[in-house]
Amino acid sequence: MPIAKYKKEEKSGLYYTYEKTGLYRADGKPEYKKLRAKTIKALDEKVTAFKQGRSTVSEQLTVDEWFTRWNEAFNANLRQNTRRNYDTLYRNHVAPYIGRMRVAEFARFTCRSC
Repeated sequence: MPIAKYKKEEKSGLYYTYEKTGLYRADGKPEYKKLRAKTIKALDEKVTAFKQGRSTVSEQLTVDEWFTRWNEAFNANLRQNTRRNYDTLYRNHVAPYIGRMRVAEFARFTCRSC
């Protein structure tokens, strides 16, 4: 028996699934978006469009904002001195050069040109 790809809501009769957004909550767990549609075909189209249109971060997110989110999500369990060291290194060596750039525009060659 094949495993169902999507689930169906009992009250509304809509099919739904959860897809990762690429962002993480403060506790380090991934965020999900619920996609719903009346038919399986329509839901397949929504899922495909969501996966193609989404990046790992939103379009307007800057490197500074990304660092803040990353710092809150993944460095919560570190010692205070380690967090302070990361902040200092970022503030002195990364932020002046690429801190205001959008992450969506960031490319690998950017670091070499700084």
